[in-house]
Amino acid sequence: MNEEEQEIAVIKTIDSGVITLARIEEEQCLHCRIKQVCGNEKQRIIKAPDPGGFTIGERVIIEVLPTQRVLFSFLIFIFPIFFMILFYGLASFLLQLKELFSIIFSIFGLGCAFILVNRCNNVLAKKFQISIKKINVDH
Repeated sequence: MNEEEQEIAVIKTIDSGVITLARIEEEQCLHCRIKQVCGNEKQRIIKAPDPGGFTIGERVIIEVLPTQRVLFSFLIFIFPIFFMILFYGLASFLLQLKELFSIIFSIFGLGCAFILVNRCNNVLAKKFQISIKKINVDH
């Protein structure tokens, strides 16, 4: 994987086969147009299965498959817009509502999309696979 798909993290805890990582915001985060989606904290907590051989406080590389990044980006950004348009069309054409009510209905659809995204996020988070690798200090 290339460097853009890797993130640096520090191992905070190792407990019952689960590693808790604190992802460190790096320079690439400063230039990211969607960094507010991740939150405003300097560290983000990530839990992952423990592959073994790591110690608390160790700096590691987290790698995420590009297909998973695309899937989550689609769910977060495209899916709600699609739902908003779908609900507007449903209200306008099928229910024959006036424009104001169609707009309100589309906003309701946006809310439904966010609920579905949250539910999908909870389900997909269990299937979300990241790989954790030691940082090579050989220079």
